[in-house]
Amino acid sequence: MSDVLRLEKINDFRWHIPMDYKPGMRVPGVIYADERLLKDIRGDKALEQVANVAFLPGIVNASLAMPDIHWGYGFPVGGVAATDPARGGVISPAGVGFVFRDTLGCWFKRRYKGWFRGRRRDFG
Repeated sequence: MSDVLRLEKINDFRWHIPMDYKPGMRVPGVIYADERLLKDIRGDKALEQVANVAFLPGIVNASLAMPDIHWGYGFPVGGVAATDPARGGVISPAGVGFVFRDTLGCWFKRRYKGWFRGRRRDFG
């Protein structure tokens, strides 16, 4: 185990976070980025989040990070993970994604349902 996140270069566009980075990681992390993007990616905690996603029950193959990765709510934004329900896999809201504006909009529409009747065209 290491306290410092080390990335192993697979090729010019793929980097590997080994499973021994944190005890309990079920799969490695794989980051898709070139060296220029990687400098920016290292500026926040997104790579730690890639490692943390590798702990999910039932995760298969790898915790993946696309080139647009940045710090998110649990998963990094741009993070991808597949899980197998037969192996205890889960669906994580942070993995599926959510937007505060959408959540607030749903609450507002329920709360003021009567007010919205007849005004649908005004809101698209």
